Amino acid sequence: MLLHDALDAYQKEYRELMDIWKSLESKAQGVITVSGFFLAGMFACIRTPLVYYYEQCLLTASIVLLVFSILSALFVQRLRSVQKAPYGELTGTLVRDLIKSDDFSSGRIFAYLTDQGNFWDCTNLTVRQANEKKITSLLCAQCFLVLSILCFIVYTIIKIWSI
Repeated sequence: MLLHDALDAYQKEYRELMDIWKSLESKAQGVITVSGFFLAGMFACIRTPLVYYYEQCLLTASIVLLVFSILSALFVQRLRSVQKAPYGELTGTLVRDLIKSDDFSSGRIFAYLTDQGNFWDCTNLTVRQANEKKITSLLCAQCFLVLSILCFIVYTIIKIWSI
């Protein structure tokens, strides 16, 4: 009974980890979209002549930060290899091995459940590690985006007040 509870907990954790995975990828898509809009706006600003050196510096910094933001967000979305959840094929193999042995003693059942728990533990660990990398990349992407926006705000304020 306790091992069944542990397996249920592993499966629930896996579902939560996969929800986090999807959420991180969705947020990365948002960062890419917002960065793309701002990048288009930056290129529109470049159409007018940049007279002062500060204009060139602020717009260049803002564009470079947007590019870094997009690259970091794309890194969140890159394919990662994680251990497959022990559904289907793996569980089927364990069950077939148990049936072949024709030994349904409590020790054999315990070993079967323990093996399943170990597989779930390894799977959740690899997904958790991948999520941590995604979180770090997403945080970088968001920071680059915010810094880029701040550079553009400073540029805009100075441009408005220098007229």
